[in-house]
Amino acid sequence: MLKKMDSLPKKKIAIKVSQNISALSHGAEAHTLQYFIGYLADQYSVSFFGAEIFPSNIEKFSYKGRQIRYFSIMPFFRKFIHIPISVINTLLYVKKEKPDLLLCLGGVYYNGLAIFLAKFFFGTTILVRTAEDHLNHFKFCKSINCYLFHRFVNKNIAKFVLSRADYVLTVGEKSKEYFIKNNLCGSKGIFSSPGPIDRSNFSKKASSKELSKIREKYEINKNSKTIIFAGALSKVKGADLLPDLIRSLEQKKFKSTFFIIGSETKDKGIIRELNTFSNNYKYVRVIKLNPMSHEKLNTFFHISDLLVFLTRLGVGYGQITIEATLSGLPVLALKSGLDSEAFFSDAAVDNISQLSERIVKGEYKLLKLPDNFSDSSIKKSHLKIINTILQS
Repeated sequence: MLKKMDSLPKKKIAIKVSQNISALSHGAEAHTLQYFIGYLADQYSVSFFGAEIFPSNIEKFSYKGRQIRYFSIMPFFRKFIHIPISVINTLLYVKKEKPDLLLCLGGVYYNGLAIFLAKFFFGTTILVRTAEDHLNHFKFCKSINCYLFHRFVNKNIAKFVLSRADYVLTVGEKSKEYFIKNNLCGSKGIFSSPGPIDRSNFSKKASSKELSKIREKYEINKNSKTIIFAGALSKVKGADLLPDLIRSLEQKKFKSTFFIIGSETKDKGIIRELNTFSNNYKYVRVIKLNPMSHEKLNTFFHISDLLVFLTRLGVGYGQITIEATLSGLPVLALKSGLDSEAFFSDAAVDNISQLSERIVKGEYKLLKLPDNFSDSSIKKSHLKIINTILQS
């Protein structure tokens, strides 16, 4: 009997991910996928699909079967075919591989929709993981196209998928309560667990040589403060508030270096305004840098005094704030609701004026990670969730 049990094939879990999950400094999908594979690979047969660009260390888990590749197509055309191809690739995968559980990372309006249609056509059990407040994303759009898309497409597709998925997984209890209140909790149940945390680069001390090199290169003055903003330069990430914050610090004659680390987006107005700051101010030096590896970002954390988190949308805990905390860097944030606001507690303020005042007064300290943010706790909770679903 034991031999028969041992010879049973492992249950098959498939993870639908976004087309490009390169590991940028402000992206979490790549490392989330890697940790999920690590959690599940011992007990289950695990594979992922949908990505054309992904970390090389998980190559052996990528699906090698038939998929439509479209990353090389011009971005203008890609946005129109993105959702249909995401759906087609998912249906091709599920028809051939017949997984026992299909879960998604990334955007619910495309990855979530794709696995929902797999459930509809093939009866596959699905789990939709999300850290986003889909109902309010549109409020932070700069352009009319962005507003219309997130107000009428993203929001409605996300609501449809979350309410009809078998199971939903959020990153915290506040998000879970929010989804339940809005009837977005799946037909069979909803779970919560903090997302995987990449400690590999952020829990180690940066070398003295590298710290000195960065300080010298950017002329970091010991008599001034160094502040970091890291994230996409978009309104949803709060980049539109950077000009006001920097102006406020300049008016207060606050000697500082302000690093803005992030990739440009379609919010060109934000980018144009930020680009004017390089030499215009006497007290605040603004230095714009492109996204960087986690290892290099950790070095910047160690030469800095503070990270500012300006997102006003409930988006999990803010991966960048956890990474900064692991590196020993204090955080100040704007109130955003849901789990992030609960995590920040009194490190969250109402507006830029209050944020500026606390920076000048030095009223900030290192955040404390909750007990359930330990690696063992996060792994245990995710395995329990997956086991519960597969045994139901």
